[in-house]
Amino acid sequence: MLDTTFNFFRDPLRSLAVACWGLAVVLTVLLGWMAWVAVEDARHTAQHLAAHGAQIATAGAPYEHAY
Repeated sequence: MLDTTFNFFRDPLRSLAVACWGLAVVLTVLLGWMAWVAVEDARHTAQHLAAHGAQIATAGAPYEHAY
């Protein structure tokens, strides 16, 4: 079994193809994780802005009580 694995990687072009395929898989997983983080960040920002907007609506303008 080990000899078959070594024979599989003796061809430099095949080794390059396997390395490129592995890199493509890793980059795809990384891209998916980055997209997940971006969606969660956008969701959190939207919730924060909605809460902040509600707080401003109930408190009035900040300069309203200055005079």
